[in-house]
Amino acid sequence: MKTFVAAIACLVIFACRTAAPPPISPFGAGADDLVKRTTELNQAFALRDSAKLETLMAPEYQFHFIDHRMMGTLQATPNAPRGKWAADAFAQLSNGPLEASTVDVRVIGDVGVVVSHYRWSGTYRGEGFRYEGYMTDVWVKRLGRWQVLVSSASLLPPC
Repeated sequence: MKTFVAAIACLVIFACRTAAPPPISPFGAGADDLVKRTTELNQAFALRDSAKLETLMAPEYQFHFIDHRMMGTLQATPNAPRGKWAADAFAQLSNGPLEASTVDVRVIGDVGVVVSHYRWSGTYRGEGFRYEGYMTDVWVKRLGRWQVLVSSASLLPPC
């Protein structure tokens, strides 16, 4: 009798396990392509490749950032429109290494969001910097091509 009960219990457990629906992937179609595009965006910026950036950015692209020194205050997030942002940065920027790893990707229809953890160092206006934080890029698919619409960088406080 004990063997029969054990066999029934195993059968119930197995049946419940196989009957459960498969987990839904958090990434939609196009996620791999967005990771590739984000990597291209990071590389173009690190190499100061304006021509490549032009192919990746939407015409209305904006860059926003949050600096840890803004904590405790409610203020408008600084932002820079597409043309001004790259031109100003590249004129006075000497890049060091830029490392990034993808944290999350979400795609719904023609909109995608990529969250990356990054570390970056170099000099800007002759002053050294070392940043670490999170970058959120919002992408839109237009005419079959992904373009970054907005990027938001959140800097972590220095350790």
